[in-house]
Amino acid sequence: MGTGVTEGELLLAIVIVLAATIIAGLAGFGLSIVSVPPLLLLFDPGTVIALNKILTLGTTWIILVEAWRHISWRWIARVLPTALVGLFIGSYLLRVLDAEVIKVIAGVIVISLALLLLTWQPQELKERPWMAPLIGLASGTSSTSVGMSGPPLVLFFTVMSVPVQAFRATAAMYFTALDLVGLPTLISQGSVTGSDLRLALMLAPVALFGRALGSRLVRFVSPLAFRRATLVLLLMTGTMSITTGMLGMM
Repeated sequence: MGTGVTEGELLLAIVIVLAATIIAGLAGFGLSIVSVPPLLLLFDPGTVIALNKILTLGTTWIILVEAWRHISWRWIARVLPTALVGLFIGSYLLRVLDAEVIKVIAGVIVISLALLLLTWQPQELKERPWMAPLIGLASGTSSTSVGMSGPPLVLFFTVMSVPVQAFRATAAMYFTALDLVGLPTLISQGSVTGSDLRLALMLAPVALFGRALGSRLVRFVSPLAFRRATLVLLLMTGTMSITTGMLGMM
């Protein structure tokens, strides 16, 4: 089953996916946020986006099974419609943007999210009617252009002080719904190849193990320690993505 991937690339991809899915199992989000910047150092953007969407769809059910009753359908209804519109905008951007530009954009998104989470005081912001639709549009667009639908939603839920259980379950349900539309869209436009699908199948067992392990570790990990470790990781991967993208453009 050929994927056009070397053994070294496959090993690095396994490590990246394992780390990302453990974090995603703990938090309910983070698979794409953590994995996209380093995976972009190994593969082209189309492959990375395909991997994240397939692995998200193949593993998020682990969270949904245990946290189904905590899903806030009200939040889903407010962000999903414009996110679906954004999917088609993002798929167009994926076709026209250079790979190095996408690396830089991905890195900027990740670092911006980390810095905002470090400094923003959620209680200072009150929701406005335009916020949820705008967040949905941004999330959907970034989902199919740089492979990261998470940062806009994570930031929005954080500043809205969504309770942890609802945050985790609702984010997982939202990403699943988005990728059920986004992946077929990319396949129909030729942005996802057969080798991408084969590589995703090879990484699926690792992703399932990581997601399940992260879900089991929830009760043992301090929220503060998890937050700090995640933010440091985001800053590191975002910086790496920007640096390599800039070097590639030069």
